[in-house]
Amino acid sequence: MSSLIISLPLSSASPASLYTYTGPLGEPVRNASASLLPLAGRGAEVVAVVPVQALSWFVVDLPAGKALRGEALRNALVGLLEDRLLNEPEQLHLALQPGWLPGQRAVVAVCHKAWL
Repeated sequence: MSSLIISLPLSSASPASLYTYTGPLGEPVRNASASLLPLAGRGAEVVAVVPVQALSWFVVDLPAGKALRGEALRNALVGLLEDRLLNEPEQLHLALQPGWLPGQRAVVAVCHKAWL
């Protein structure tokens, strides 16, 4: 499987923003505006790399025995993080670590929706 890996800029995106990427065919690292990024192709994986400065990381103990999916999962995360967030939850994007399980400790990455 081929991959297109794009590094997102920390500054706000504009039509002139340049994205660093490595192409789906193992091309060397290059820079291009969004409209000139290569097409990933059918079945290719596209990965966006977020700058560490755009993220906050939190460790939470997920509730056990619940069907945590969709809005219920988001509500549970907001409840677990409410005293630690500096912005309103509606302004934030929350992402759980891969392979998380209910009833276990997990890492949550948080960034501003407007930036993302």
